[in-house]
Amino acid sequence: MPDNWSVETVGNYATGAPYTDPKALSRKPARNGARFESISNVDLELHKFFRIFELNTDVFMRVTNLFDQRNVLNWDDYDQDFRNWLVAHPGDFLGPFGDYTVYGSPRKVLGGVKVRF
Repeated sequence: MPDNWSVETVGNYATGAPYTDPKALSRKPARNGARFESISNVDLELHKFFRIFELNTDVFMRVTNLFDQRNVLNWDDYDQDFRNWLVAHPGDFLGPFGDYTVYGSPRKVLGGVKVRF
């Protein structure tokens, strides 16, 4: 890659959070005996450096959640309806009431210019 370009990536992975399987409520369930799906994320940042009017300039593009993963991040551990929904509707990421707040941010693309003087 030429000296005036920069590429940065950051990735993370975590196993899914534990929960008590609501299907097991008719018998004595093992507390936290099941897990949500694992979560992963990749961010990417591109930079192009050059000089304009004797000023150091950086034009950049930042992409967070590059692969648009839907990761369950926020839920009420006592919200039995939400846990039941995830078990009954695997892959339906809207939740029981179309509630996006339980998921991490979707893909986001930002661009900008930095000028140092």
